[in-house]
Amino acid sequence: MRIKIKNLTPKANMLNPTIECDLTVEFYPKEDLIIYFDGTLELMGKIVGKLNYGICHQEMYLQPDKPDHFFESYFFKSDIDLTKESVSFIHNSREKSEGQDIQFTLKASIRTLKNNNHSSTKIYQNFDSYRISSSDWIRTFCPAFEIGNFSIIEVNHASLIHSVISEANQPLYELLESANQCFYKGDYIEVIYNCRKFFESVRNLSKEIENYSNQIINTDEYGKEINKLINSAFQIISKYHHSYSLKKEELKLNVGKNDAQMVLYFSMSIATFLTRIFGNVV
Repeated sequence: MRIKIKNLTPKANMLNPTIECDLTVEFYPKEDLIIYFDGTLELMGKIVGKLNYGICHQEMYLQPDKPDHFFESYFFKSDIDLTKESVSFIHNSREKSEGQDIQFTLKASIRTLKNNNHSSTKIYQNFDSYRISSSDWIRTFCPAFEIGNFSIIEVNHASLIHSVISEANQPLYELLESANQCFYKGDYIEVIYNCRKFFESVRNLSKEIENYSNQIINTDEYGKEINKLINSAFQIISKYHHSYSLKKEELKLNVGKNDAQMVLYFSMSIATFLTRIFGNVV
């Protein structure tokens, strides 16, 4: 007997945060008859929700290794009740996980009645895991749970052509990829480091940027202002990067997620601009 989560979806307009769980339980009905099940949804070893007994339907098919024995799969729909505290814990725990995805564990107890001459019951302990991607959590779960509405910036790093390189002969898209991965790992100092190297290289493209502005707006003022913006961004990021000011005064830096997010998103925005110039991306 085994249990498997098919899908987890948030339920909107509920008084309390609720997740609808689609799952299957597979077993041989000639051996057992399911009479009850319950369970918990866990994250990082902590219980965040409880599984309520829900509706089900059956579908029968032949098991290949036992052609004379029907193998039965129960399809269940069950609500998982959460609390506002558990939702907050789930949301905040993303900063500690790889890629800021959420890896749930379902621990279910299934009570069955044995199909034999003796009336007896048996309890099966089942485990299954289910991953919710960072983007799905932000786009689907956060609005439903009233955590907030978040924006996601999508940049095709590979569209920055390889000819746009840094002085160390490192393609710019690799700097962005590294910064992006460091952000998901919570290594915010490295985000600053990679983005600073990115802007340091972009500053060398001032002529290309001005030429591009002449083509689309018919004035080099646009390109000059973009270059000023890029230079200002480089100067701001450098304040995070250096531990001492120009006056040799020690700076007390406390780089957090919001600081790294500002630097990373601004880098991504400039990257989309560069793909238009160098990658012929519309």
